[in-house]
Amino acid sequence: MSEKGNCQVCSTLCESWCSLCRTVFYCSKEHQKQDWANHKDKCTRTKYSMEENEKLGRFLVATEDVKADTLLFRDRPLVLAFRTGLLDSDDSICLGCYKLQSNIDSSTEEDEESCESHSCCLKCGLPVCSEECSSQYFHKHFECKLLREAARAKTGPTAIPGSSKDDSSQTETVTSSGLTDDQKESFIQNLLYFRCLLLKNVNLDHWNQLMSLQSNNEYREDLSNLENTARIFEEMRNVLKIIGHPTINTISKPDLHKILGILDTNTIDFKISSNVELTGIYPTFSLVEYSCIPSSKYYFVPPPPADPGKKGNRATYDLYVRSAVRLKKGDHVSITITNILWNTQKRREELKKMKYFWCECSRCIDPHELGSNFSSILCPLPECKAISIPVPKQATPAVGNPTELSGTPPSPTSLMSPGVSTDREYQWQCTNAKCGKTCETWQVKKVDSKLSETIGKLSAKASVQVYKDMLSQFDQLVHPDYYLNFVVNHSLIQMMGHDSASRNNKEILEDKLSICNRLLGTIKKLDPGLAKLNIFAAVVYFEMHSAILGLVGGEGDEDYKILRKNPETVKLGRIYLQKCIDCFKYELLSRRETKLKVLATKKIEYLNMLIKHA
Repeated sequence: MSEKGNCQVCSTLCESWCSLCRTVFYCSKEHQKQDWANHKDKCTRTKYSMEENEKLGRFLVATEDVKADTLLFRDRPLVLAFRTGLLDSDDSICLGCYKLQSNIDSSTEEDEESCESHSCCLKCGLPVCSEECSSQYFHKHFECKLLREAARAKTGPTAIPGSSKDDSSQTETVTSSGLTDDQKESFIQNLLYFRCLLLKNVNLDHWNQLMSLQSNNEYREDLSNLENTARIFEEMRNVLKIIGHPTINTISKPDLHKILGILDTNTIDFKISSNVELTGIYPTFSLVEYSCIPSSKYYFVPPPPADPGKKGNRATYDLYVRSAVRLKKGDHVSITITNILWNTQKRREELKKMKYFWCECSRCIDPHELGSNFSSILCPLPECKAISIPVPKQATPAVGNPTELSGTPPSPTSLMSPGVSTDREYQWQCTNAKCGKTCETWQVKKVDSKLSETIGKLSAKASVQVYKDMLSQFDQLVHPDYYLNFVVNHSLIQMMGHDSASRNNKEILEDKLSICNRLLGTIKKLDPGLAKLNIFAAVVYFEMHSAILGLVGGEGDEDYKILRKNPETVKLGRIYLQKCIDCFKYELLSRRETKLKVLATKKIEYLNMLIKHA
């Protein structure tokens, strides 16, 4: 996609932008000078530079001291599509705005995030929901252009009905895609791969930029990846053969295999609604280093509402990267792509499996995980029960089986996830110098699976006491701050104090506040800039406000009478609500989680009214 935007002065579509911040566009130097008085306070020089070494490859570092929550850069996708494999065969998705199409008379909640009606592009026959969506950049210049040119080569150009003969801009091929329903479905399911392939014909510079990204193909020569490449190759080749484009009629299997490796390594997935997830490659973002304690946060800005009088770039979803914490000059710009709430072994195995590298960030090399104890278990010896922590596995195997973690070891092949090698295995070692007991990885995984299974069996109507009893059982095997305990406690606080029996129970609410404070402490250790755990933090802040008000009896039917007599408590509750709202600063508003923001906003308005009339 060409780097284009509207001039800040006259709104003309142009390609020249401010060379300092690269966030605004100008059609001429005169207009840039004219707008400087307005722009200078917002303009910032590039605060990062690219470096390279043998260990990390290419990465970004701060070129100056940067305050937290400072914009580092904005990025635009080389390719963008819905995530492959997530659509059902019955789903019809608009290829312009990426919303699911639905019948006009549907009334389900999901349809609020769907297109108004079934429709097709008049130029290519593929599904879009409006004329504006048919002009969206990726659809118009990629698959639609491919089908238009193929049809024109076969039948010649045909004027769109109702267009003027003298209006050459209106002359297009009016055709169906020429594909059967099954072939059309195959085309749409492989849309991401087709757009990567077509990039070479749309923008050669962007194609070269795409192909210069790391593919990790040296790690992708296993049978599973090769079979996947062969399957996609056959599907795409068959569709291209039916389309019959005069020049774009074949695909190189080596190129496709490299593209799949580039996608595996560099794509970023993000939800735009509860049922649609997009994936794209953002070139600058692809250079950002991965770390389990991120120094930056990223978010996506949805396109503005369609202007009926304009056609062009719609639904591009620009990506913004901001500093999550204060960066010093030379600090690495890093982001997290795994689940921060997993323990070290799960995160590292996932990164090796999905991104082909072993993470060695400050959290991964710390057996205590920055003081969170997410990986810590209890020594299985009944007479000890000290803390056991993960350490790199020694050459000499542990002797004997622990009593609580006993069993027959599985075969070596069943122990490891794909891509995980035995030289990166851990063993858990007791921190009691007089004990020193070790546990093998398979033994700890067995306990982990048992705990996860217990959580999974919880009924949706389970009581607070059931959750507490379960945590008491966990405390016999793992550290109180073990990563699974965090998940259970986070669910627990959302139950405590919300039923008639415990709403104003002082003991329960004080216990709830204690758990909330412990959860917040863990969040700040693992994600001090709330780059990934902002939603979890928002829930904790909201529950803290609820507990604070409940302690003075302010969560009942006539709470306004009580709260007016406790203005300081109301102010404290309002502070927690504002912290909750702040956690949603960069979230897409269409996400369901933002309903909590709406609730917190309404509650803070209510508390403001109480303070005003106190």
